[in-house]
Amino acid sequence: MIHPTLLRLPVAFLLAILLLPAWATAQPTAPSEPPDRIERYHSDNMTGGLGLELSRPLAVRVMGKERLTMFGSRQRRPVGQAPVRFRLDPQAAGWGARLLSDSSLTDAGGIARVGLVLGKVPGRYLIHAEALGADGQPAAKTTLAVVGGVIISGGGQDARSGETVAEPLKVMVERAPGEPLVGAEVALIITEAAGKARVSPDTASTNADGEAVFQVTPGTENGRTTLHVNVQRPMEDASGHRIMLAEVPVSFYTIAPLSLFILIGGGLAIFIFGMTQLSEALTMIAGENLRHWLNLLTRNRVLGLAAGAIITGLLQSSSTTSVMVIGFVNAGLFQLRQAISVIFGANIGTTVTAQMISFNLTHLALPAIAAGVIMLLVTARERPRHWGVALVGFGLIFLGLGMMSSPLKELRDSHLMQSFFTGLSCAPIDGQIPLGPVLKCILIGAVTTAVVQSSSAAIGLLLTLVGSGLLDVWTAFPILLGDNIGTTVTAMLASIGTNRTSRRLAVSHVLFNVLGVMVMVLLLLVPWHGRPIFMEFINYITPGDAFMGENVERWLANAHTMFNISAALIFLPFIGAFAWVSTALVRKSSEEGEEERITYLEPHLLATPVLAMAQVYRELGYMSTQGRRALRIASEILESGPNSAFERQYERIHRREARLDRLQDEILNYIEQISRRHLSENESRLIPRLIHAVNDAERIGDRCVAILKLLRRIHRRQMAFDPATAQEIGVLFNAVLQMYDHVVRALEEGDRRSLERALAQRKQVGLMVKDLRKAHLTRLEGRPDELRSGMTFIEMMTHLEEVAVALSSIIAAYQATFAWVSPERPIQPRLQEPSAQRPQLDHAEDEDFDEDELVGATADDET
Repeated sequence: MIHPTLLRLPVAFLLAILLLPAWATAQPTAPSEPPDRIERYHSDNMTGGLGLELSRPLAVRVMGKERLTMFGSRQRRPVGQAPVRFRLDPQAAGWGARLLSDSSLTDAGGIARVGLVLGKVPGRYLIHAEALGADGQPAAKTTLAVVGGVIISGGGQDARSGETVAEPLKVMVERAPGEPLVGAEVALIITEAAGKARVSPDTASTNADGEAVFQVTPGTENGRTTLHVNVQRPMEDASGHRIMLAEVPVSFYTIAPLSLFILIGGGLAIFIFGMTQLSEALTMIAGENLRHWLNLLTRNRVLGLAAGAIITGLLQSSSTTSVMVIGFVNAGLFQLRQAISVIFGANIGTTVTAQMISFNLTHLALPAIAAGVIMLLVTARERPRHWGVALVGFGLIFLGLGMMSSPLKELRDSHLMQSFFTGLSCAPIDGQIPLGPVLKCILIGAVTTAVVQSSSAAIGLLLTLVGSGLLDVWTAFPILLGDNIGTTVTAMLASIGTNRTSRRLAVSHVLFNVLGVMVMVLLLLVPWHGRPIFMEFINYITPGDAFMGENVERWLANAHTMFNISAALIFLPFIGAFAWVSTALVRKSSEEGEEERITYLEPHLLATPVLAMAQVYRELGYMSTQGRRALRIASEILESGPNSAFERQYERIHRREARLDRLQDEILNYIEQISRRHLSENESRLIPRLIHAVNDAERIGDRCVAILKLLRRIHRRQMAFDPATAQEIGVLFNAVLQMYDHVVRALEEGDRRSLERALAQRKQVGLMVKDLRKAHLTRLEGRPDELRSGMTFIEMMTHLEEVAVALSSIIAAYQATFAWVSPERPIQPRLQEPSAQRPQLDHAEDEDFDEDELVGATADDET
């Protein structure tokens, strides 16, 4: 029982989230800290026409002093609301240039901007920027340069491999506003190229319009091609060299679609395959103890949260855990509230993958693969081979990341990619996070994860994009939130075709992730030091400054972890509310009638064969209840005697026997699916035991039908048992039915006492049959008129004994597969030693069944 005070804390936290944006908006603006450094911000190599305003403003960024983080590293933070003063160099002022403003305040990212109108003389215009301290004196300075009188168009284009760019590169040179400079020499020098690049011509003079036109063919491989544009006046200096007017770099990008698709698509495929191999190997390693861990979930929601996080962290897949839990619910292993706490924990556990990826371990990829392959080649033992597969999967993950990283880092130079990702930017505008782009990025993340069907793969791709510089933290964080919503699609798909409780669990998963994202979007509106409080907190606990592009992958992995931990802690006390809402959303339709029967043969559990085998025995328990009903009907007919409803009862038992046949086919098909999985050597040995147990359960139905046929024969031939014989057969019926009850309880609940009682009852039935057979043969001596009914009695007694033998055979197989932990806890799976092979009982020759033989075989199984 959770204390009421703990329930009030999340409510207070949610109210604080709602009130903080209004409180923050009412606070007066002031510099977040004293400025210490000022630097150029995307303002290098700018050009413009004389007498015209620049196409984009000049920008500088103001940074504070270096501070020691909690990890021991030093970092600077942008200074918001800091005054910046701009002034023109005297020469630029003499040429007639002017600033649109002489001062500006920095935004939340420490950026200050100013517009510039160029003068009437071509050349380099210098602008000085000063960050002012609290006393109004310059605390830091920098200088910006703009080339006036040179206008370059056609730069920054993308082109296919080996093709010339669509538009020619044009360099226009002015001598005065609106007056072209004729005869200026313009030269293109290739300084960087991905493959072979060409320009035609490499040198040209400006024409009557002041233009020099060039055709550019970038490199033949994916990557950037950089040209330096040298512009010289037609006049010469005293030494006879032409006067340099400008030197401006211009870039192009080459796209080879097929090569790009192979590298990125192949890297993503290798990454997903590595994740699959790692997850499957870890599942095989942990499968023997998985049921034991899951039993912790029956205690309380906190342990369910912890177990979900631990299991998902070990299996390296939240989708696997979600699908597995839905299978448990569908199979009746978990209640809805238990499963919801596990789903909360799974969201925390999946962040282990992002944490692992965020560390640059690409250099370990090939050594890990080599070590894993060596382990697979040199050992035949199962556990070392599983660890070998895990190492190979680990190496493939980082090998795939490395394959994706190289082309994506080159894509940051693509004008097309820059335009696309700039359109997604969620960076603050006037100190406020734009909600429109944030929602768009959340949608992109959700759709990407839903398509890939793996949150780990989507986050791995996101971390690669961030590491390549295509995405900044402002844009990557909303996409990360969308990834958390998209991962619920896997659980929703897994719930299709399951019972109503499983569908309610999938709905609860969606509600949890969507509400967590909504809370985080609200926190984006709460500033702290000029940035959203949650993002600033993650920046504080992460080495480096992610807002400056430092250690962004670690920042994003930490944000992923803290987001899921925070959401789980907030909503953990409200599991009951989640269950209530999901129940209200997934109601029983008018066409459904009664609640559908729980299906123990859950296909989602096939990934963990030990658990799937346990479900086979639970289904055998249900199958046994059907056989018990048939046996009880036969007992009632024997007690009350044949009547008008006899034929109807006979048909009912026949239908039950047909149902048992169908169940047998379903269970055997499920066992076949188990056998196709990656089984350990010991698990493979258990498959024949399962098959024999299923056949024994079906044989019971055949014996019940045979008993009913005997009763039908008695009715039609008008035979009757004497009172002593009828009483004896009734006692034997009751003993077998009691044994049946114990077996069903042991199979369905894993109850140790029921298992022991079933074995004890089997011994009693065996002794009872021996005594009844001897007494009945003695009674028949000298009474030939009762020979026919006497033979019927012996035949019925034999069928009942066969039922008891089949039940004991099922229990022996069950006991050989599972060992109990305590009298109160369900039976747990364990591995058997290679010598634990119980000899199969020959039912046809088992009239004098020795219970000591069964107990001895069972003891051997327990060794």
